[in-house]
Amino acid sequence: MALVHCRSCGEGVDETATACPKCGAQQELPPGVAGFSFGAFWFNWLWGCFNGTWIALLALLPVVGFAMPFVLGVKGREWAWRNKRWDSVEHFQRVQRGWSIAAWCILGVGVAVIGGVMIADQHAGSKQVASSPAVDTPAAVAASPLQSAPPAPKAVQPAAAPTQSPDQVAAELLAGTPSRTPRAPAPASALPDAATRAAALMQRASTCSSPSPCIGAMLFGADQPDVVAAAADRLKGMDLPPAGDRKASRAQNADGLTAYRAGDYATAATLFARAAALNPRDAEAQGNLGLALLREGKTVEALDALNLALQNDPHRATAWMSMSEAMASNPTLSFAALLLAHQFSGNQQKTVDYLTTRRDDESATPETRRTFADALKVINGESTFTAITASYAAEAAPPSSASSAPSAAIASPSPAQQVVAAAPALLPAPAAPSVPQQSIQEQFVAAIGAVQRDARTVANDMQMGGLKARLDKQLCSILANSGGQVRNWSGTVSTVDANSDGKGVLAVEVAHNVTVKTWNNSLSDVSDHTLIEPDDALFAQASNLKVGQRVTFSGKFYKADPGCIEESSLTLKGKVTDPEFIFKFSAIAPS
Repeated sequence: MALVHCRSCGEGVDETATACPKCGAQQELPPGVAGFSFGAFWFNWLWGCFNGTWIALLALLPVVGFAMPFVLGVKGREWAWRNKRWDSVEHFQRVQRGWSIAAWCILGVGVAVIGGVMIADQHAGSKQVASSPAVDTPAAVAASPLQSAPPAPKAVQPAAAPTQSPDQVAAELLAGTPSRTPRAPAPASALPDAATRAAALMQRASTCSSPSPCIGAMLFGADQPDVVAAAADRLKGMDLPPAGDRKASRAQNADGLTAYRAGDYATAATLFARAAALNPRDAEAQGNLGLALLREGKTVEALDALNLALQNDPHRATAWMSMSEAMASNPTLSFAALLLAHQFSGNQQKTVDYLTTRRDDESATPETRRTFADALKVINGESTFTAITASYAAEAAPPSSASSAPSAAIASPSPAQQVVAAAPALLPAPAAPSVPQQSIQEQFVAAIGAVQRDARTVANDMQMGGLKARLDKQLCSILANSGGQVRNWSGTVSTVDANSDGKGVLAVEVAHNVTVKTWNNSLSDVSDHTLIEPDDALFAQASNLKVGQRVTFSGKFYKADPGCIEESSLTLKGKVTDPEFIFKFSAIAPS
């Protein structure tokens, strides 16, 4: 150890001493001691324990703990030098260098892990693009279409003489047993009210013991999130075939994609079947097989393959999209499958774009275009699952006696009627002509109003929490098929303002003590982006509004976890009695 001279009395002092033993004067820091401590910054309180700097424990406290890493980074080396005995400056530097290296190593590992997750996520997304073989197939649901894919047929041509019609297969999805004997359609009066239907659906979803009835429950309960979740859980809990040779299966799947893009659907189906046989747990290979079989016109076989794909992965959006195409002759199930495809899509906006393209495709059949249009109406909040399926049921009439078909065919119900007859308790009852369907906004406001009334009589916060849970469940059900998107809601402007950056802040009261609004600060809005940018056309429209003015608006809610949709109240009581939902406005105009 080297000696230095005391700055006060000139006595020789050990270079590691913090004070002169003769006069007690504090000694200056030796060269190489001062500087920023990355070890103290990253490890803060842990670094402090090993370096005798107990003030670092303040990093464990709220609020103060946020600032302590920065304070320790600046002052840490000095405090460590004065608070602990060191053999020499070199010894001090060696120890601090070790802490810094450890900090950077851990940071590097963290960055590598996060980067790996992001790359894997992107790879999975691109793989999903590559695995969906054609531009009008589920590829459009999750990602941009393949440029090399040939145009695919717009309508599926069934096999010349299938042993079983697609709608008979669809009926089996509901019953779980072969449907051979046609039955008369259920009259409208036999269809249940909402509560009876919901109970029947949940009973079927929670007790289904094989894939077909579980998938059927998901289809007929597409507007019931609890039913869909229960049936999906049952599917995932069933015994699945053991995983096989994934690498070999992937190779066969890739070859099948090549054949599909070349328009050789028969070869593609053979290769996809091999891939599925090599690894029966591969939902992608099963889904691709179903799609190739559809292109061959083998609709019944395609339904079998898609059934297996959904058994392996009931949340696979691309399989639901193909399922919709396979059941095109049954508008109720085809429509429901489109809603499930949207619900499970990783990119719902691209799904909406794809549905819009199919709706506007003049080369498609009118029935196909209508199914896509109906799905969009529900997603955009312009109609309800109940209204659409009720219209399909009302149209499922027996063939006219004027038909040139044999009399036996006239007496038999249509395929759609067979499905209705198979499970009348699962279809929503059509509304009486004199009673208009309640709009999405009316359902939304009514659910909140009922909970607000019940909140007046609660005795404690536990009861209030029960009301909050009930409200979350109801709002999720109401907004399920729209993905949180709403159109042409009405309300009264309650706030027209701007934050410190000049971005627009807007709030609209849709009912008494029920508000939808943007965030009012950039920090809260960092991930939602609800604040209205000054260069947005919406900014000009909103800035001309006045508090108290009636308006019509569109936009979307944000999903919250826990809960249903994001809400900004700080207290449990506020969330129930005076909710303020975070909302991104896309359009607004005076009523």
